[in-house]
Amino acid sequence: MMTRQHMACLLGSVLVTCYVGVAAGAENYQWREEYSIERDASTVWEDWFGYEQACGFEHTVDYNDKFVVHLFEDREVWKYLFRDTYTNLLTGFSFVDFASYTIVFDYETGLADHRGVFWRIQVPREGVVILDVGGFLQDWYADDWQTTLPGSLIGNNHDVNIGTLPPVSYCDLMAEIFPE
Repeated sequence: MMTRQHMACLLGSVLVTCYVGVAAGAENYQWREEYSIERDASTVWEDWFGYEQACGFEHTVDYNDKFVVHLFEDREVWKYLFRDTYTNLLTGFSFVDFASYTIVFDYETGLADHRGVFWRIQVPREGVVILDVGGFLQDWYADDWQTTLPGSLIGNNHDVNIGTLPPVSYCDLMAEIFPE
């Protein structure tokens, strides 16, 4: 039976709700992050693809993210759910950036097994313009721990996690410039 302690913290404009408990020999943590950021046209920011730029127009990002972590003696299990909305305040155009995936990190081997939907960006009238779904392994004990291990990529739809980035940024997507 799980007992849990509920905590809520206000960090600036970020509301984080945490649930902490112990069940079935594991420590369990769960929290949500729901907040909005408004950027002016000249604000430089780094998007999830790693592009640093100013969009040239005012925009907002409404983050709606959930995290669940289970800590066992031999491994950690991380579950992520992202549903973030990006809006161009000049045109009113919006799109949702969705992800739902799990990472299992094995303490003995150092391997992190990633599975799920890493990116699904769907825009009105276009449909899904970026899709990265499947699985891959990383060695988190290695110096280049962020590198996908050769031969570990599972699935055919990897627009992001194959070592190359989409030919567009989040600013491009908000400006209705989509990958070919």
